[in-house]
Amino acid sequence: MEIPDFIIHYNRSEPFRSMSGLSNEQLSKVIHELDETNVWGFNRFSDPEYLKRRKVVEERLRKEFISKGGRPLLAHPIYFFLGRNADFERHERNKPYLVRLRDLPKGSVSFTYGDSMFSFNEDYRSLKSHAYQSELCPYVYMLEELPKIFSHKDFCSSAHLHIEAQLWIRPSKCEQWL
Repeated sequence: MEIPDFIIHYNRSEPFRSMSGLSNEQLSKVIHELDETNVWGFNRFSDPEYLKRRKVVEERLRKEFISKGGRPLLAHPIYFFLGRNADFERHERNKPYLVRLRDLPKGSVSFTYGDSMFSFNEDYRSLKSHAYQSELCPYVYMLEELPKIFSHKDFCSSAHLHIEAQLWIRPSKCEQWL
C-alpha cells in the first residue's frame, strides 16, 4: 500500500480549531451550542471526563513529538487523517480540507496509529476493538517513520486502524476538497 502524500481535516463548521485551548467559560458556551449538525461524534461530550482526558493525551502527544524533533507552534494539535477516511466521507455534513504533506514545514506534523484518544488513554483503549491492542498504538510517529507503520503486520491486516495526523501549525495552504 502506498503512503498518501496528503492529510485531510473533516469538519462540520469552521475548520482548524481545537476545543482544548478554550477557557472554561468559552468551553461551556461552545459545548452548549454543539449538536450533530456542527460536530462529528457529539456523544463523546456526554462523558464528563472526555475533555480532561483529551488534554492529558495532547500533553503526552506534544512531549513525545518534541522529543522526536517536532517543532509545534500550537499548544493543541489540529486533527487530520493521513489520506481519506471513508467513514467521515459518508456524512454529507463533513467538509474535507486537504493539506499536501510537501506544503508543510519539517517538524510540524505527527501521527498515531488509530485515534490518539483511544491509543493513548488506557480507559478508552480497553473499550475499543482488539485492533487498539496493537503494539503500534501507544506511540507518536514522525513523517519519516510512516513506512514502519505501513509495513507492520497489524497495518497489513484487513482490520487495520486509520492513521491520525496531528498538525501543530495552522495550515497556510489547503484545498477544500469535494
